[in-house]
Amino acid sequence: MFDTTPSAHYANDPVRESRYYEIKYEGAPVFNILFPFVTAANAAFRSPPLLEISKFNTTPYFAELVLSATSALPSGNLAYIQGTNPLTGEQEATSISGVPVIGQSGSNQVKKQVASLSESIRRYGLKEVVINNPYIMDPVKAQTIADFLISKFTTPMPVVDVTSIAIPQIQIGDRIEITELLSLDITNVSYWVISHSISFGDTIEHKILLRKAE
Repeated sequence: MFDTTPSAHYANDPVRESRYYEIKYEGAPVFNILFPFVTAANAAFRSPPLLEISKFNTTPYFAELVLSATSALPSGNLAYIQGTNPLTGEQEATSISGVPVIGQSGSNQVKKQVASLSESIRRYGLKEVVINNPYIMDPVKAQTIADFLISKFTTPMPVVDVTSIAIPQIQIGDRIEITELLSLDITNVSYWVISHSISFGDTIEHKILLRKAE
């Protein structure tokens, strides 16, 4: 069962118990799902571990988890995966984490909290960038764009707001070079396009927000 290897047992041999769990994700679909964190199966918390993860299968909507007692667990004793063990008083925890795709206004946005940016947020404040693009439907592509923006926004860089004739080919993430902009004393400097909008009135106006490339 579950592609595991059966073991031979003899009469009166103790048998290790296994439990099967089917876990449905609250924010499904979910991507970039990490391996389960189980304190009772982690040598950093319990040495030796009392449990082992025999099998872990996951889909964007649910996961199958099989936990088995190890030989370190005395015969007749129980191993807890969540809550407080009443015999030892130790706290146990189990979690599975991933990136949920949350539908908003008819489009999908990949939202992720990254702990490694906490220092940048503390120093420079929280900066939120939302890309409303109905054509980004692949979570891998969305994650690639999000990772790119995080890498570029971690440390503040100079930004320039320019107005030009309509350039419909421009996309967020494009790299352009301004050969000469005398009003801002810019000559041969590369910039990333971080946002842009086109308005229609007596003329067609294209506003582009640029961030200096490293």
